[in-house]
Amino acid sequence: MPTSYFLQTGIALLGVSLLAALVLRLLRRRESPSRAMRVLGRLELEPRRSVYGIAVAGRYWLVGVGDGPISLLAELDPAQAAQIEAQPAGPQTFAALVRRTMGLGQ
Repeated sequence: MPTSYFLQTGIALLGVSLLAALVLRLLRRRESPSRAMRVLGRLELEPRRSVYGIAVAGRYWLVGVGDGPISLLAELDPAQAAQIEAQPAGPQTFAALVRRTMGLGQ
C-alpha cells in the first residue's frame, strides 16, 4: 500500500510539473518585445536619479526619475529621435541627446 501511494503521488507531481512547464512555455512564446513602448536609453545622474529616453506609440519623451514622482522633461521631435536611434548606442550618445534636448549645447 505505501509503495502504490508514493507511486501515485510521484506520477501526479510529475504530471502537474509537466503541465506547469507547458503553460509557462506557451506564455513565454506569446510575450513578444513591445514595439509600441520601449526604453531607448538611460543616463544615471546620481545613484537614485536618472533620465530615460522612452518611445511610446511613435512619440518620444525624456523623463526624469528620482525620489519623487516621474517628471516629463521634454518631448522629442520624431525626426530627431529617429536620427538619434540610428546612431550607435552608448552612454555618450544618450548624454548628447539630453544635452541637445535640454539646450545645454554639445
